[in-house]
Amino acid sequence: MPNIIVEWLAGRSSEQKAVLAMELTRTLSDIAAVDPDHVHVRFVDVSGGDWAIGGVLLDGTPEPE
Repeated sequence: MPNIIVEWLAGRSSEQKAVLAMELTRTLSDIAAVDPDHVHVRFVDVSGGDWAIGGVLLDGTPEPE
């Protein structure tokens, strides 16, 4: 059973997640010849305060002095 984990900043709608889950499932199923019912997609919504790029939090917290 293939598992796909999508980690991204929180804020996407259920409708957006449903479309992405369908497309990811369809693509993986087609390429890997896997039954779509065996593909699992998990969304991990992360707040900007829990994610940093280049040492800077994405929620706008100022960099430490």
